[in-house]
Amino acid sequence: NPASHAASAPAQVSAPQPAKGGASSIKAPLPGTITTINVKVGDQVKRGDVLIVMEAMKMENNIMANKDGQIKAIHVTVGQTVALDEALIDLE
Repeated sequence: NPASHAASAPAQVSAPQPAKGGASSIKAPLPGTITTINVKVGDQVKRGDVLIVMEAMKMENNIMANKDGQIKAIHVTVGQTVALDEALIDLE
């Protein structure tokens, strides 16, 4: 099975799969450091709410909800450095 081969490659970072029921991952738009997390699992959010603030290139960037929904998972902690397209939050 080629898919299981790719998943075990040491250089690959395992990204969470979208959960059933329409959850989607909000990903880092650029590499940076998480400075603030404004939500917790179970919170209801509206499109445009600031979920996470991250510092990148000496600027603060607000990571906002792309739709109304509920926070299903938070994959980062304050102070963590994230890569481009790394999953930050799962929103359903």
